[in-house]
Amino acid sequence: MWTAPLTLTVLASCTAMNPQTTAATAYLDAIRPLMIENSMLADRVLVQAAAIYNEAETPKEVAAAWETEIVPVAEHLADQAALVVAPGPYQPRHAELVSIWTDRATAYRSVAEAIRVGDPDAWMPARKEAENAKIREENWFNQLNENVVPLGIPLVDEYP
Repeated sequence: MWTAPLTLTVLASCTAMNPQTTAATAYLDAIRPLMIENSMLADRVLVQAAAIYNEAETPKEVAAAWETEIVPVAEHLADQAALVVAPGPYQPRHAELVSIWTDRATAYRSVAEAIRVGDPDAWMPARKEAENAKIREENWFNQLNENVVPLGIPLVDEYP
């Protein structure tokens, strides 16, 4: 008669997480779909960077790829990130991620425009802004991991 309630009590106490772990797990679960989309975006950017480096496509083809494959995904990712409601302790950190991804989307749009019009003077600053966003993103992931690794729940593939 007492076995069932005792068993449930023991099981509940074994599976209960502390508030930090609960918040971290909820946040990582909320951004997991964003991470998948971010990986797809990174793949597209790498393909186009290789096309530029190898001169494998015409400037018109590269511009079209940036305008149809990269910029829309970057903008969508920033928009979707803005819709995530992060748990309390992760709200400031998440706001920073939204800012980073918004800045990256803006930089990618500028890169696409510079390629489309063939303006190297516009391309260099746009590329620098994209690189700055990349560095900020890497730092963001490093800082997030510093908080979640001690809880036993590090991000996987945080740098797509």
